[in-house]
Amino acid sequence: MIRRQQPKQSMVRCRPPPPIRHPAPHWWNRSGKAEIMTEASTLTTSFRPTPASFPKRIAKRILPETILRLVRQKTEPSRQRITIVSFYTEGGYYEQKANELRARCDALGMRHDIQPITFAEGTSWSEICRAKVRFYRKMLLKHRSTVMWVDVDTKLLRNIDNLASKSYDIAVFMRGFRFLPQENFSLYTRRFHPGYLILNYTRETLELLYECKRIEQQTKGDYTDDYILEEAFRRTTARPRLMIMSPNDVSRPQDPENPGAYFLHGDSGNVKEFKGKVLQHTPDILRPESQKVVIQELISDAARLGKRTLVCEYLHAILARDPEDFGSYHRLLEISAKFSDPSVLATNLELYRNNEHLFPYAMRFRLLQALEKQDWPLADELFSQIESTGNEAVISFSRSRLFRASLDRRAGERGLTQAERVKLFWWEQPYPGNLGDIVNPYIVEKVTGIPPQWAGRGIGLCAIGSVIKYARDGSHVWGSGTPNSRDTLAAGAHYHAVRGPLTRDLIIENGGQCPEIYGDPAWLLPILYPRKLHPTHKTGLILHFTHEAMTTPVSPDVKRIDIRRLGYSEIEAFLDEMHDCERIISSSLHGVIIAQAYGIPACLATVTSSSTQIHGDGIKFDDYYQSIGYQHAPKEVDLSQFLIIDDDVIHPDGFLLARKPIDLTALLEAAPFAVTAGVSAAAQEWMQNWPDRAI
Repeated sequence: MIRRQQPKQSMVRCRPPPPIRHPAPHWWNRSGKAEIMTEASTLTTSFRPTPASFPKRIAKRILPETILRLVRQKTEPSRQRITIVSFYTEGGYYEQKANELRARCDALGMRHDIQPITFAEGTSWSEICRAKVRFYRKMLLKHRSTVMWVDVDTKLLRNIDNLASKSYDIAVFMRGFRFLPQENFSLYTRRFHPGYLILNYTRETLELLYECKRIEQQTKGDYTDDYILEEAFRRTTARPRLMIMSPNDVSRPQDPENPGAYFLHGDSGNVKEFKGKVLQHTPDILRPESQKVVIQELISDAARLGKRTLVCEYLHAILARDPEDFGSYHRLLEISAKFSDPSVLATNLELYRNNEHLFPYAMRFRLLQALEKQDWPLADELFSQIESTGNEAVISFSRSRLFRASLDRRAGERGLTQAERVKLFWWEQPYPGNLGDIVNPYIVEKVTGIPPQWAGRGIGLCAIGSVIKYARDGSHVWGSGTPNSRDTLAAGAHYHAVRGPLTRDLIIENGGQCPEIYGDPAWLLPILYPRKLHPTHKTGLILHFTHEAMTTPVSPDVKRIDIRRLGYSEIEAFLDEMHDCERIISSSLHGVIIAQAYGIPACLATVTSSSTQIHGDGIKFDDYYQSIGYQHAPKEVDLSQFLIIDDDVIHPDGFLLARKPIDLTALLEAAPFAVTAGVSAAAQEWMQNWPDRAI
């Protein structure tokens, strides 16, 4: 018996991909085989396309080629195509060009929608140009697919369907058909040529076109379609993805032969006639911010040569171009103060008295000088003048500096030396102050009995807050933590205690040493300012300053507690408002920390709809919760999801207490300063009575 030999099946050896690696993208070569798109490697050289499935191999053997072609035509995705759109006025040159454009589209097998349009007698050329924008928006909505506007006197040289792609929203030529990397477009009033626009039917494209509609409704004067387009691109928040077409894609009659071009440009000549008569943009190079960059280079050169007078002249030039540039004005005043002749500063302080934007900064500069000289009566008088300006930015900054100076003022009244005071760093922004930062000097003064002295980053003690990254070799850290798990921490800093075990782990990873003493010093508040009130509200709400613009409505029954505070009286007012609540919802970590220190259940929240968010990668939340007995922080409750925030919006299980207290005795013993006996005794008593004393 002769055994029939089975036909051999072709076998392709493929290296199996790693189990968790995503498959690499592929493209199809001219032979129809898939090839991998990766950097050159042994994997790319050994790649073989995946064999066809078994049913496909059988079909190829038994079905005629004509049937297979029909099946392929029905199953292959249809090719993306472009519809040419344009309009013309009937009679004469433009109707002739429209007929030529239609015929050319038909000859090239291209879709087109070229329509006649009527304008009232006397309609200006600029008004006709503006109608283009309305027309191609109408065409895009009509066809709901890719369209291309071309001026009707354009000649198509070849089919442009292969320019169609879903990888962009809008395709444009640069102004004058220039090549983007080889031109300085800051010299020109416009960036893009308005006569050739490929518009994909996407949300971003439609948003840009509706921005065009708003601009046309709002703009007064005489202007054209290219003004509308330029203004829309400058204003839009949609930020459409652009494809910049090459100058090689278009030919002009005067250009040498270009066999690869898609378009032969036609030019009616009206642009030059009307240029200067219609509304124009200012070239980027003449905009104040562009001129400022150039002048600042001149300032740097003059400063290196020690030419202060010239530097001042350049700064005046900046202010002439931007009368609201308070940063340049402050620099002008700083340099003016270095002249031996005091009249230079006096002149520049008075020069902009009538400028409502700059003069408040002149008074702010005088306030800083008074505080540096510790001329307290003059500082008080200047602050009264600053308040009368109504400039909130200057008022808030001045309040912050006056608070810092108030510590020096009280220390001077008590005859304390700098050596007796703790040098302390705290973050002062957002001005005038944020409770989680401004509580630093309050706690240190209550614990030591001596007003601390503000000191800069790397010099002052890093205590409350996520400021440990500012410590340098030789700096002292007590209770601070990290906001980012990848921060580099100074190995040579003195770490007395930190917020939680994750911060300690990061210190050790960076080569530092740190004892296992954990706790945010804000936990000391219950012994420094004991709870006095019985709550009258069930729920209190504290929002981090980055979440202040939350749009979710809040029930009147929920007590809103502002996190922005400055000064000891405002800190204690914040604590009183918190004590007036049975429980706290907070997107600020220190709202949670302080509530739990007082034995008030707290729910950690967030506001994902906010345009600004808390910095960091979230390690600070896990860091803190591990210090009070949890393995990790609870999942934040997103306040954006609710229709209204009321007493019942969050389940009671979402409000947590500490599972174990911060060891206040160990925290105080680790402090790099002397603690008063009364505070030490209060801490020991509090620890003995926890949790009853906390509640």
